[in-house]
Amino acid sequence: MGTHIRRACNLILPILVLVFLGCASWTFREEPTTLVHYRKAGHITVEKDIQNLLFRKSPEERRNELYSEALRVMIEQYGRDAVLANVYVAADWSPLSLLMGMNTVGFVEKGILRADVMVPLPEPAPPRPLQEPEPEEEPASEPEADAVVEASTEPAVETPEEVETVEVAVVEPEPEEEPEQEQEELPIQAIQTVQTNEGQISISYNVEPIVRHEDEFGYIEIEYLEPDGVRDWLDRRLEELRAEPEDYEYAYQTITDGGQVHVHIARKDQSHGNTKWYVFEILQGKKVLASQVGEEETPNRRDEYGNWWNNIPISLKNPIAEAINVRVIDKKVDRIYSFKISKTERAN
Repeated sequence: MGTHIRRACNLILPILVLVFLGCASWTFREEPTTLVHYRKAGHITVEKDIQNLLFRKSPEERRNELYSEALRVMIEQYGRDAVLANVYVAADWSPLSLLMGMNTVGFVEKGILRADVMVPLPEPAPPRPLQEPEPEEEPASEPEADAVVEASTEPAVETPEEVETVEVAVVEPEPEEEPEQEQEELPIQAIQTVQTNEGQISISYNVEPIVRHEDEFGYIEIEYLEPDGVRDWLDRRLEELRAEPEDYEYAYQTITDGGQVHVHIARKDQSHGNTKWYVFEILQGKKVLASQVGEEETPNRRDEYGNWWNNIPISLKNPIAEAINVRVIDKKVDRIYSFKISKTERAN
């Protein structure tokens, strides 16, 4: 009898340990945010079962998966101008983990996200001009023409038989030509050439309306890198770190077909450059391509202007079809920086 009990305990105990490890839950609560030029339009709650096969997804990746789903719901209900604020995320072990071999090959979490939805305040209407009293009508007088009179300095004398004629020459001013305004060309972030059956096509990616948003806090700048550009950027980073050959191979495996959008955060105050204050969103129409909530990372270097500088790479799974919108939300000062990356094709 005792032998059977020991065998049962030896069989059940590892299973209970695995279940206990899978039951570990986590929560994340965003610091309260008050957007000055926004009003609360509603509240959303998103629930989703998150699979973590082979334990490869970090808590940040699982949280971003919930955030992307919340963005999709928000855009469908409130439009693209809305933003999420006061985000609360929690996840608990799900019984669906039992389907993964009692947590030996992964687990499933029951995730939930709650957030307020903020929409921009309408722009105030311009003040109505005061009505001024209508001026009294003055008797009409004959207009005097601007003219140059060419005549003799001697007074003309009229006689009944003969009247001296006076020639009048009117000189009209020539219209001034307005100088043509030169249109500022959009900066090109990346150019590639691809071979097609008809010939070569030059593809460029333009950032609109500007590459860099500057204000009293510093600036926010974005840069688009194609897969080849991402590889060059990784080479430079790994060379600085004196990485091993296997590190290069692992880094190259992270390169996606859509390349990366790099967000450069430059702030005068070092604590303001901490990426925990920022949320990054990439949209194509109403579709959320990528979303990322900043983590605790204080910048430790300055740029050429003395600002504390941070760089956040965001990978795109698929190449840009026509255009994407990038939004960087600064929760510390309640500002949103918007960019648009457009793709243009030209035959060589």
